[in-house]
Amino acid sequence: MIAITNCVYLLNKYHIEFVKHGNKMKALTRIIEKVGLATLFTNITAAIGFGVFYFTQSEILKSLGWWQD
Repeated sequence: MIAITNCVYLLNKYHIEFVKHGNKMKALTRIIEKVGLATLFTNITAAIGFGVFYFTQSEILKSLGWWQD
C-alpha cells in the first residue's frame, strides 16, 4: 500500500520535471535528489511502525485481522 503512493508521487514529480526541460535522465536525477531520501525515510519509519505493532501484540492489529494466534 505504501509503495503504491510512493510510485504515484515519484511518477508525478518525474512528469513535472520532464515537461520542464524534456530530458529524461535529468528529470530522473532531479526527482531522486529532491524526494528520494524523504521517500526512503518514510518507508523505513512505516516499516518500523508495523514491526512495533507486530511485536507488541497490538489489539488494533488483531482487530484488523493481521494477527494469528
